[in-house]
Amino acid sequence: MNKTRKILFFDIDGTLITDDGKRYFPDSAKEAIQKARENGHLAFINTGRVFCNVTEEIRSCLLYTSPSPR
Repeated sequence: MNKTRKILFFDIDGTLITDDGKRYFPDSAKEAIQKARENGHLAFINTGRVFCNVTEEIRSCLLYTSPSPR
């Protein structure tokens, strides 16, 4: 087991999805997340979006955590 395992949380809007008007999930972000997972780290979505509003492209790269109650 990797003793330096990290838990990584990513927001979607303006973090994983570009905030430049094009609103896409850059390949560089996908590759970085995949490399982190290959190295034993856990990568999660941390968003206020409900599950059905998270695209399959993002869900396939990250584990989903439900929004916290408000």
